[in-house]
Amino acid sequence: MKYFVLNHKMNLSYPEILTYKEQIQKLDISNVHFVVVPSFPYLPLFKDASYGVGSQNVAFRAYGALTGEVSALQLSSLGVTYTIVAHSERRQIMKETDADFIQKIELLLQTNIRPIFCIGETETEREQGKTNDVLSSQIEDVFSSFDTSNLQSIILAYEPVWAIGTGKVASNEDIEETVSNIKEFVSTHYHVDLPVLYGGSVNPSNIASLEVVPNIDGYLIGGASLDPKKIEEMLKEVR
Repeated sequence: MKYFVLNHKMNLSYPEILTYKEQIQKLDISNVHFVVVPSFPYLPLFKDASYGVGSQNVAFRAYGALTGEVSALQLSSLGVTYTIVAHSERRQIMKETDADFIQKIELLLQTNIRPIFCIGETETEREQGKTNDVLSSQIEDVFSSFDTSNLQSIILAYEPVWAIGTGKVASNEDIEETVSNIKEFVSTHYHVDLPVLYGGSVNPSNIASLEVVPNIDGYLIGGASLDPKKIEEMLKEVR
């Protein structure tokens, strides 16, 4: 089954998330690994959910004086089983580094939370033909700190930075080639076969065409994840 990961980002009020939870409870999610990734304050609402629950971030330290942060242990105690790491918004806006990602992944693995590690190229890098080099570097700079047994728990998410929230989607041919290159690089250098999700303006109007791409293992969905009706439409297309 494919992964169907819903990243709410910094959206939905408390009344809205209550309604949202009621509505998604009615959906048929039997054909996917369904994962809801709400904002931090709402995680307790999903503690006993019958589907996967993820967090959008995690602290790079295990505990202590780090005002405003949330630890892997705290997330685990709330039933969180997935955490997004290295999203382009964290890389670009929050200026997080490979060292941050390594520390976060280490702590997540220690608490049996699966990291969803995001990689992606900018539009300039794509136009310069640097996509594969950029993605390989992003993987290598983090994966080189882990042994194979730890890497097996990681899920990769390929999100072209230029496609996030823009409505732009890479061609099926480009996605298939890029995902194949990612999988080959990881298999060759680290001897593991990891699932690779696609993200970047995935919505009801394009998910059917994305389903034609043979090597995508699921989707990391942003804007469209906020609307249960859109979620229902997309679920009907996933095989």
